[in-house]
Amino acid sequence: ALPVQAAQVRAGLHRHADIAPFVAMRAMAQAELGEADAERRGDWAWELVYSRRGAQYGDMVSVQFSFDLPWQRGLRQQPQIVAKQRDVQRIEAEREETLRRHAEEAEAQLAELQALDAQRERLHTHGQPLSDERVALTLASYQAGRSDLAAVLAARRDAIETRLRLIELDAQRAALRIRLSTLIAE
Repeated sequence: ALPVQAAQVRAGLHRHADIAPFVAMRAMAQAELGEADAERRGDWAWELVYSRRGAQYGDMVSVQFSFDLPWQRGLRQQPQIVAKQRDVQRIEAEREETLRRHAEEAEAQLAELQALDAQRERLHTHGQPLSDERVALTLASYQAGRSDLAAVLAARRDAIETRLRLIELDAQRAALRIRLSTLIAE
């Protein structure tokens, strides 16, 4: 059986495949926010051009300066910045919600595993020895002539059902351990 440590499952939830896309989405939203913030500040440029023209014309030099005039900046850029900030917050909230949902799922599975472990232990330590003892007692009673064969067969059927229930519990525990292990797989 795969060993599952509750602390390891809880610590590994942030590596779950459903959480990984949020890192890239948040980085992209942060970049878009930075771009919107950069547009708020005016951009400027200068250009110097020298042109050698034909023999009939003289050489030409031109200088060009350009800069943005952020006219009504609050009406144009500020709503975009606020929208990008809300996108970042929305992505972070979705990430937290997904992480919380997976944490709840993991806690429920850990509780179910703990209950299955306790049930299996109780059945293994108390139920199986009692059913085996009942088979031995009814067989001895049948051999002594004090009971019929139906009682022996019923006791054996109950012992087999107890063993089958143990096998079923082991299968459920293994399936649950695998599901928990996939939560923290890298």
